[in-house]
Amino acid sequence: MDFGRVDVRPWNLGVSLLVAAACGPTVVQDGPQADSQGDTEGETESNTGIDDDSSTTDDPGRCVVDSDCALDEVCTDGVCEYQEPECFYECCYDPCCYDGGYGCNDYECYDDDSCGADEACIDYECVPDPGVPHECSGWPVLLGSPTPLIDNTGPVALAFVDAHAPSGREIAAAGVAGVQLASANGTVVAVTEEPTTDLTVADLDADGKEDLLLLEPTGLRTMIADGPGSFVSFATVALEQPGDAVLLADFDRNGVKDAWVRTGASLSRFVGAGDGNFGPAELVTDSAGAVLASPAGSGFDNLLVQADTSLSLALANDAGTFEPTPLASFATAPSSLASADFELDGLFDAVALVPPVGDGVGSVTIFDNLAAAAPPATWQLPSGDWVALAAGDVDGDGRPDLVVAGSTGGLLVRFGADAKIGDDGAVDPLGCYLVKQDPAVVQRVIAGDYDGDGTGDIVTSDGVGVLLWPSLIPI
Repeated sequence: MDFGRVDVRPWNLGVSLLVAAACGPTVVQDGPQADSQGDTEGETESNTGIDDDSSTTDDPGRCVVDSDCALDEVCTDGVCEYQEPECFYECCYDPCCYDGGYGCNDYECYDDDSCGADEACIDYECVPDPGVPHECSGWPVLLGSPTPLIDNTGPVALAFVDAHAPSGREIAAAGVAGVQLASANGTVVAVTEEPTTDLTVADLDADGKEDLLLLEPTGLRTMIADGPGSFVSFATVALEQPGDAVLLADFDRNGVKDAWVRTGASLSRFVGAGDGNFGPAELVTDSAGAVLASPAGSGFDNLLVQADTSLSLALANDAGTFEPTPLASFATAPSSLASADFELDGLFDAVALVPPVGDGVGSVTIFDNLAAAAPPATWQLPSGDWVALAAGDVDGDGRPDLVVAGSTGGLLVRFGADAKIGDDGAVDPLGCYLVKQDPAVVQRVIAGDYDGDGTGDIVTSDGVGVLLWPSLIPI
């Protein structure tokens, strides 16, 4: 019998029905009754004439021992009297109750209130709350130890690029020594030797091959793919002053990506011609911080714009009008942004890494589907000096995961999962997490399948060289 699954709280059932449901049948007597053998009131002997000194009685309401009574009664001075069971208001909780000869239920909980702060009652057991991020179980090792890929480049920017080499994708690293390309087979080639502040990747000339757009101190340089693992300089556009970051986005929905360069708080657009050339700078705003392109479907891109402690979303439109809508504000300015379709629903989500205030801990704020109307989900990070975000499929399940990198060593991967909706309506599309501790310093991070083995790898830069963290998660 499964008594623990009956809702026996007194606000749901009357006392008599409650006891019957939880403890077994209760026989209600209206008074003395004659049995079918014709016993009469006052008889104290059986039909044999022998005194009945046994420990049982056939007279309902009269008893010798407790077992003569109903499960919710005890025998007191020969009379069955109702006794409220121990733990009456805690049935199905710990300690368990209602053994009553039927066996004590051993359910750990009945609802979430009987579990810990970060636990939920599922199938009558307290388990880690799916709505609260927790460490994954069953994967003893997340990543291998980092190995050097590129040395002494002073890299400040990283990107995966498919240069059609025979051994998977390549990693492009930009820094003071120029741009270098590392292949999965271990070869490293120089693309340029000019100091490079940032780089981004896209098919700039519509030939089906990924090209490079480099942000150099004096201008933008287009590097067109020219055979496996090879790029040639194609065009340059002069800058009035050195820029800090570059991205590519089709914001006006015309099928051609434009270049966007941030210089201090100014954001300028260079209209793309679709053949690798770009027009002169057009000032868009002078109050932008970090800017991130977030794919919006059908090939065009929305723009996430950070200005100090605020984060806004500018929606792509045919006119290319830049009109950001506020998403959120934070106590401290986010140090990194990432975007990915974590739920695989065709709608991209955004993530902001927010540094701690004082001696507190950092947090990650997740904007599901970039819907300003839905409240964001916030997750307090474990202790650590977390500085950078990346999104990529690390465990090879086809769903993007979130990578958080620490400046003083260590990586955290939180895996994509089915979306969970909190009590406040916030949607969290990520699940459990694993941490890889390592003394390697991290300043930049990217994630993806570098060597073509079906699992994602993590690549970081420490300001001196580039390190590869191979995934050890079985697929």
